[in-house]
Amino acid sequence: MFEEEKLSEEELREAWNDYERDKNMSTFGRSSAAAMIAAPGGLAASQLGLLQQAQQQIIRTQAIQSLNRDVVYMNCFQIPLMDNDTAMKVTYLKKALEDLLPQIPHEMRGGISEFNSYFINFITVS
Repeated sequence: MFEEEKLSEEELREAWNDYERDKNMSTFGRSSAAAMIAAPGGLAASQLGLLQQAQQQIIRTQAIQSLNRDVVYMNCFQIPLMDNDTAMKVTYLKKALEDLLPQIPHEMRGGISEFNSYFINFITVS
């Protein structure tokens, strides 16, 4: 299960910068990392720890990117005094409902096939 991590605007920027730095890693850096993995005996514990941290950072960065592209999240900031934490909660609520929707039989959905339009309507009417 993915544990929700609340990030400030500064932390979001730092995560994005880390992602860009990792993405732009030189060819030499990538090839030497591949050589270490292929070496007899595998990775040392410290190297494995660094690899796990990098994987976790990538997962966080992807979650942030997904959130920043979400139309409900972006529209939340049209509400006066909206803060990042509340916008994230609204967006995660919408996402949870969308993830739950396929589990509900069609005849019990009341005509609902998606939640974006409902949340956008709530936001723009507020």
